[in-house]
Amino acid sequence: MGNWFAPNTDVVRTLVQETMLLASEIGAMWCAERQVPAIYRGSVRTRNRMAPETFFREHVAPAVDPETGAYPMYLGMRYLDTYGKVELRTRPIKHKVLGMDAYGKVTSPLRRYGDMIMHWQIEATLREEAAQDRSLVSDDPSVDRSFLPFSEAVLQTIFVGLHPRERIIAKAKQHATEHWVAQLLFRHIVFGQPLSVTKSDQAHEELLSGLTPHVPLHHQTLTGVRELGRGNGTKLHAFIHANVPHQKDMLAHAIIRELNIYCNVHRPTGGEVMRQGDVWECEVAFVNAYMRRMVLRPVRLVERVDHDGSLRNLGRMV
Repeated sequence: MGNWFAPNTDVVRTLVQETMLLASEIGAMWCAERQVPAIYRGSVRTRNRMAPETFFREHVAPAVDPETGAYPMYLGMRYLDTYGKVELRTRPIKHKVLGMDAYGKVTSPLRRYGDMIMHWQIEATLREEAAQDRSLVSDDPSVDRSFLPFSEAVLQTIFVGLHPRERIIAKAKQHATEHWVAQLLFRHIVFGQPLSVTKSDQAHEELLSGLTPHVPLHHQTLTGVRELGRGNGTKLHAFIHANVPHQKDMLAHAIIRELNIYCNVHRPTGGEVMRQGDVWECEVAFVNAYMRRMVLRPVRLVERVDHDGSLRNLGRMV
């Protein structure tokens, strides 16, 4: 896992992502120009949140790298939060995160029901334009669109179930990833299986190849069953992405950089104070594969972003 808010060096992945976003923008704009009710997606600000422009000016801009344009990841994540959440509308709504006046997913009609609805709406409009032998582009929002398979009222009804279902699916995918990562770490620390990834993921391969050699638990003396699933000295790097709780006994929320997965990290018992935006070298303290829970124990602070946005590479032991 690298900085999400730094220039992307993966040309192929960037090309695919940008092409899909462009297709979704074109599809939404095409429908909007013809007053076609569809599944438009846009950002809606959350109340009592600082305006994105204000947050960027006061917090992000001073920390921007003048050479690359990158800024600290923890600031970028907080900046995204100021834009609020994405909601569905039957009429175009600006998607401020993507910078699009109209956006609707159209690239996966065989995988997402919402995309299929967009395709049906577009196909019906194309057929109607062919039948009338003219373009249906209009500035009148009340123009007749009775030829469409889904009216605006029907789409509103579909939204009631579609949006929650999409969140459930996204959560299930996240839980599936967490399950297999937990299995990976559990098998590594209990049975000594190596941490490895497919050859196609070169970035993760390089990160994992540099990890501290493991000592499987079946080569160690266990004091009891409760020790099963506890760490064996394998080192991982945790990015502290959220505010660190003031209570000493509470765990910090982090992302394992080598695996791009969420975890919890114990607070340091002495030395450096853990801060949001830090990167800590950690040991695997505990893995519960059933609950998909991974807890790390900090060993040393390796990266810290100063208040002016400059990155310091450190090597301090806890």
